[in-house]
Amino acid sequence: MKRMNRTKAKKVLRWAGFFVLCVGLTGETCLEERGVEVVVGASVTAPFEARGEQNVHHDTYVANLIENADVQQILEDNGFEDMVAAYIESAFYRVTKQDAGAADRMVSGYITVDGKNLIQYASIAVNDPTLADWTPVPLVEEGVDYINGLLADYFIEMFVNGNPNPPEPMVTFECGGTSEPQGTPTDFDWEIRVKLVLVGKTEVEVLDPL
Repeated sequence: MKRMNRTKAKKVLRWAGFFVLCVGLTGETCLEERGVEVVVGASVTAPFEARGEQNVHHDTYVANLIENADVQQILEDNGFEDMVAAYIESAFYRVTKQDAGAADRMVSGYITVDGKNLIQYASIAVNDPTLADWTPVPLVEEGVDYINGLLADYFIEMFVNGNPNPPEPMVTFECGGTSEPQGTPTDFDWEIRVKLVLVGKTEVEVLDPL
């Protein structure tokens, strides 16, 4: 067994004495509440079906940003009591059902949110096995700013205007594009995931030095 060095032993004894002094003087430990900033990750996922006899795929998905990202649970779990900042950090896509009819299926297209460009993609090999896992995809500033604005409005209404149940933003994700080879119907499933970051303040108990 390793022997505790002398410096560490002195620190332990000093803190032990501090606690004894606190309890002896006040009957309870010397703690105080302080606000700390907490960073939490969340995500919004939108599934799509790509079907098309003429090799033009198109689909929409309506999402409640607050419910889809489980924001209310995040607020409760972290005890956020002050203004929360939320913004998009990154985006990913993955194929959940490969195109069995065309092993060499290639797609190009777009994803918008309420008509605002969010993601552009080109020459994706649908049946690439690596796409079964989440793959990063570049974001378009127009769609990012739009979603960030909706989240900001939601939290301003909650924390600044004092509305405990502000309207939850609903958005429509729309995807579309073309695929090759022609002559074989498009038939695959995929989804996108937008990763969010929430930053808020909560109260924690810390030692109050004498």
